[in-house]
Amino acid sequence: MALEAARAEGALLKRIEPHLDATDDLKVYCSLLFAGETDGLEQYRAEALAELAQSSFAFASTKPHGRHSIRWQSVELAAASGRRPVTVVEIINDDMPFLVDSIVNELQARGLSAELVLHPILKVQRSSRGEFEAILGPGDRNWADGTQESWITLLLDRMTSEAADDLISSLSEVLKDVRIAVTDWHSMTARFERAAQALEASPPPIAPGLVSETLAFCRWLLDGQFTFLGLREYRLVGNDETGDLVPIPETGLGVLRNPKLHVLSGRGEPLEMTPDMRSHFFAPHPLVISKSSIMSRVHRRVFMDYVGLKTYKEDGSLAGELRLVGLFTSQAYTQPPQQIPFLRHKVETVMARSEFAPGSHAAKALANVLATFPRDELFQIDEQLLLNWSREIVNLDLRPRVKVFARFERFERFVSVLVYIPRDRFSTTVRERIGDILAEVYGGHVRDFTPFFPEGPLVRVHYIISRPKETRPRSGGKRWKRKIMR
Repeated sequence: MALEAARAEGALLKRIEPHLDATDDLKVYCSLLFAGETDGLEQYRAEALAELAQSSFAFASTKPHGRHSIRWQSVELAAASGRRPVTVVEIINDDMPFLVDSIVNELQARGLSAELVLHPILKVQRSSRGEFEAILGPGDRNWADGTQESWITLLLDRMTSEAADDLISSLSEVLKDVRIAVTDWHSMTARFERAAQALEASPPPIAPGLVSETLAFCRWLLDGQFTFLGLREYRLVGNDETGDLVPIPETGLGVLRNPKLHVLSGRGEPLEMTPDMRSHFFAPHPLVISKSSIMSRVHRRVFMDYVGLKTYKEDGSLAGELRLVGLFTSQAYTQPPQQIPFLRHKVETVMARSEFAPGSHAAKALANVLATFPRDELFQIDEQLLLNWSREIVNLDLRPRVKVFARFERFERFVSVLVYIPRDRFSTTVRERIGDILAEVYGGHVRDFTPFFPEGPLVRVHYIISRPKETRPRSGGKRWKRKIMR
């Protein structure tokens, strides 16, 4: 297969080369642009591909230091079926992580699909004014020397000028988010590590086991299990009856450099601390884990994970909170919970309090429920509720039936609902009908749903229902649950 790909690539370059305004740098660039990328190119004539290469090469003639260049143009490319109208987006950027996936996510969020994505990484020599001087060779992932660039070309169906301008504006914001997250990564990890060290050096008067498990969790995050995208410090103003957390100016890093971005918000405004939220903050636990209100534009298009590490004064009283936003890595979702600090403590506590005999069928069933529990939910749910739910879920295998478990997120921004349905009754229509019922009950909308098909007689669907801050669930809970169970 590798030999066939190399032959196809060589044949492609031979077709294109006669149509180039040949310079050594352009030839090198063309070989890098189409390296390993032959699928989908065969429909275009050689002169069209040469036109693409020359266009992006010319666009890269200048690039502002520490910034990206981006443009779009609508052209007609010569294809086997005739002239094909397309919109071409060209991006010149310093090479860094998360570029291509973040760009593709923005396209997908708009319902767009790139027919072709070309993204060579190359070493480039530029003048002090950003003028192109030479291609030094292919990229080698050594970003520190400042010469490595990513030149990205996207082919899209023809767009209107207004739509293309809007896309370029949004892609520019995506690229800015990627840059500040990558630029501030070391500063964010260093600041988070200092906060953990301060907690270790002067622990508050809470259970020592909680402190040690929190520190282990912090080290786990720093060990590559979390993509740091933003960080900001907050100070406590007031007491446990009137207190609120206020952002400390100039402490924002990554995407939280932007003071208009709020980790917790409703309708774009920062959440006011309610008595329930205040009681959570003043609870004797140094860690808060939830979802932020910020949709990530970097790496994955999801609401960012939020980790709050409380800070303390010398006398052990609360001083504030260090808020971290980002994304748990894929390993955080696949690693057994018994191997993850904080989760392992929660799982061990639930297993111990279940009073199931070790090694019994019920204990094994409970362990499986916890191992396959929605990972975000496992991070966020409290131990008592997890114990209550998991014991009931174990019993469902003995008597399969429809069962609903609903939890209000601690900041009241959404409801997390697990619905168990007998496999022989489950269908897309049933899943959609249940989502509609839940959205109506909670006065919100289905933000996300995740079906899970374990072994056995049941299917589980995890719904996230976003809800306006002022809404409350409607009365008649038994009636709507019966409606779901029909």
